[in-house]
Amino acid sequence: MSVHYLEHLFSPNSIAVVGASERTGSLGHIAFDNLRAAGYAGELIAVNPKYQSVAGVPCYPSIAAIGHRVDLILVTTPAVTVATIIDDAGRAGARSAVVLSAGFGELGAEGRLLEQAVLAAAHAHGLRVIGPNCLGIMRPMIGLNATFARRMAQPGSIALVSQSGAVAAALVDGAQASGIGFSSVISMGAGIELDIGEILDYLTQDAQTHSILIYLESVRDGRRFISGLRAAARAKPVIVLKAGRHLSGADAAMSEIGSPLNDDATFDAVLRRCGAVRVRTYAELFSAEQLIGTGRLPRGNRLAVIANGGGPGIMAADSAAEAGVEIAQLSAPTLAALAAGLPTHWPRGNPVDVLGDATASRLAAALALLLADDGVDAVLTLFSPQQVLPSEDAARTIIDCAQHSSKPVVTAWLGEIDVSPGRNLAAESRLSAFRSPESAVAAFGTLAQYRMAQDLLLEVPPPLISGTPPDLDEAQAIALAAQAAGRRHLNEAEAARLFACFGIPFAQTEIGRSAEQVQSIARAIGFPIAIKLLSYDIAHLSDVKGVCLNIRSEESLTCEYAALIARTRELRPDARVEGVIVQPMIEKRYGRRLMIGVGNHATFGRVIRFGAGGIASEVIQD
Repeated sequence: MSVHYLEHLFSPNSIAVVGASERTGSLGHIAFDNLRAAGYAGELIAVNPKYQSVAGVPCYPSIAAIGHRVDLILVTTPAVTVATIIDDAGRAGARSAVVLSAGFGELGAEGRLLEQAVLAAAHAHGLRVIGPNCLGIMRPMIGLNATFARRMAQPGSIALVSQSGAVAAALVDGAQASGIGFSSVISMGAGIELDIGEILDYLTQDAQTHSILIYLESVRDGRRFISGLRAAARAKPVIVLKAGRHLSGADAAMSEIGSPLNDDATFDAVLRRCGAVRVRTYAELFSAEQLIGTGRLPRGNRLAVIANGGGPGIMAADSAAEAGVEIAQLSAPTLAALAAGLPTHWPRGNPVDVLGDATASRLAAALALLLADDGVDAVLTLFSPQQVLPSEDAARTIIDCAQHSSKPVVTAWLGEIDVSPGRNLAAESRLSAFRSPESAVAAFGTLAQYRMAQDLLLEVPPPLISGTPPDLDEAQAIALAAQAAGRRHLNEAEAARLFACFGIPFAQTEIGRSAEQVQSIARAIGFPIAIKLLSYDIAHLSDVKGVCLNIRSEESLTCEYAALIARTRELRPDARVEGVIVQPMIEKRYGRRLMIGVGNHATFGRVIRFGAGGIASEVIQD
């Protein structure tokens, strides 16, 4: 297998710490000490003109003085020095650098100039850079801790990529308390040179990495991100926490139909099409990875809940809707079999309450019935401390049932002292073990979304059925005519002609610029009809009640047209009225108003919007 071009960055044979220091508390001291303490086995070099040695390691006055090529340069010096250091490193043959130093673009225009200088120096020598203003990188398997973090990650199979050093440090700290280890921890910081897409490409081929967790705030190169994400998600689970979910009016992109293009919804669509899954809180990152990592994927999102008490089951059902989870409808045979084995006063539905006096055999029989039901995709077990059944006996029962089924089994153990033995047994058997109904349901919702995303990843467009080529010349002529008129949007008549160029059926659409023209068009189309105001100055026709529906006679048309024009002149005297759109009134009992539009997203390019139409489209946001 060929060596990845970033191998020298993530598995370096030699590291030079520029700014290595004996001064306690300095960035150079912490970073150098972390590398030594982690047991890095490669060559460790100190660079600082102020010292002859640092912590007993010979110290060089400059990178050039080292005398041989170094794989990785770790920069801890002030921002104003970094561009020169990168240039010196490139001239000395170094191939990669991690810049821990802050004081760049986060400080404004002056800092951005420093970033540009660092980028120019890196590009001049083909040197790859992580940072600046980052926590650094960890590779626990090889004892690499090129960070200023307080704690080194434990070895494991999860790769963490984070654009926030603070989030990365918090996740490493929390993971250690839970016994979770990492193959890599990569803090990107400003990410001015090495993009997350390239990092994902490396992690896809990394044999030590079995799953990837990402904390993301923004994407710089949309094409490279999508390429890297799709490749990674095909090979191993990718779970993303994206911050900045709520749209800011100042930052919102605008679609070409004049409505805000929801950046968060666009990002969700990208993740779905790439086969990745998104979580909402960083606490969910590990729970989602824990559940997906078992390798058992549900066919759908239908969840059966079994509990030894009514309240926890109700709590799970309450949280199901917001987690995108359907509480499964149990089949009649399943309900009958449950009724035969449970006390007569059980609630007879899902969630299934086996009651507080449940024995291990009662729990096992009910759980086996739920796992055998074809209408159930997964089962959640909720255990509360009871006198009759100890938690470790409940855990052994659940583990045995789960081992005899291909469906996911999710467990939640409510309480602490009395249920911790059962929770620990479940976790040791690689069953997900949660502490609340809500967290367990949310994790299963993520698992179901992951399965759906993986299915979407494998979809390909169907072959074109029509052999008629589109009329591109006419389509371009329509667009150019609108541009020549100083407009960025097509009116409905032009849109109908454009659809026709591509063989897309659309209601007959004509423009009437006078009462006589409107009557003539209506007679040609046939009643009933609809008319809509045509004015490029009015974005929402509802502002002037600019749509008249179900007009069934010439007399009604005369009245409606006159009232529409008069109403517009009264409410919007500033608006130019071009005429009215005339269309047949299409009457379908189950008809729906739809909207389709195209927006130009700053990162991901052209985005198609499709959903509910009409004045409620921005409220529904489907």
